[in-house]
Amino acid sequence: MKVENIYQQAIHDSISKKQLYKNERFHVLLLQMKEGELLKTHTSPTDAFLLVLDGDILFLLVEKEYLLKKGDSFTFRAGEKHAVQALTDTSFLLVK
Repeated sequence: MKVENIYQQAIHDSISKKQLYKNERFHVLLLQMKEGELLKTHTSPTDAFLLVLDGDILFLLVEKEYLLKKGDSFTFRAGEKHAVQALTDTSFLLVK
């Protein structure tokens, strides 16, 4: 068992990824981005679930844009091209 407060994680000067949990079926990442930063177009080998903890992001999926705000969740399929842009300083969980 591990207890950790993700809200006490500091936002760094660049995109920060921290693995919070991993087992043979899935893993959970905490991503933090400063306003204006961009995760360039890429794909995921697995289906994924994203939950915005703080801030606003623009999620670009297969050439369609989704504005996600604090509390919003989003799912997408493995192999779909996507990118993420931070519109404000942001933190989000990614489960895949």
